[in-house]
Amino acid sequence: MTLVVRNARVLTLAGDPVRRGAAKGELGVVDPGDVVVDDAGVIVEVRAHDPNMQAPAGAAVIEADGRVCMPAFVDWHTHAVFVGDRA
Repeated sequence: MTLVVRNARVLTLAGDPVRRGAAKGELGVVDPGDVVVDDAGVIVEVRAHDPNMQAPAGAAVIEADGRVCMPAFVDWHTHAVFVGDRA
C-alpha cells in the first residue's frame, strides 16, 4: 500500500552521510514537506507541502501536523567503548 505523510518537518539528511563536529548540525530540512512511499517501502518523493496534493488512490495518509519525519537509518546512539573514529 502506498503511504503519504503530509505536512511534516522532513529531515532529509542530504549531503555527506558521515558527519563530524559542527557538520552534525547541518540537516537537510523540508519544512513543511510531504513524503510519498510506494508499495515496496521506497521513498519516491519528498517535496514542499502542497495542501492541494491528492494522494494516490488507495493510499494510507498520515497527517503529520508539523511533526518530524526522519529516516530510520539514523544512528542516534553510541557506546563509551567506541571512543575513536566510528566511520
